[in-house]
Amino acid sequence: MHRMGSNFRRYQKLIPMWSIPHRVKTKLLNSYTLETLTGLPLAGVYNSRRLRTFTPRTGTKLAMAELVRMETVEEEEEADGMDLDVDLV
Repeated sequence: MHRMGSNFRRYQKLIPMWSIPHRVKTKLLNSYTLETLTGLPLAGVYNSRRLRTFTPRTGTKLAMAELVRMETVEEEEEADGMDLDVDLV
């Protein structure tokens, strides 16, 4: 039993601490519904204590894609006359 526990601790070090970034779709008090960066909704509701803000490094593909997406959202807001605030987590 002791040997199995020590192996698990070794492998646990290799498990990623963070998942890929997701986008906040809606906010419900302290909870959020999320979607992938491509727009597919994730099942479930996520508590705010389990989420962290993600800021992509400048010059990366993700940062460029986010700039394009934000411009598109702003143009849609202007056309609709709505003010939506969307964050990455």
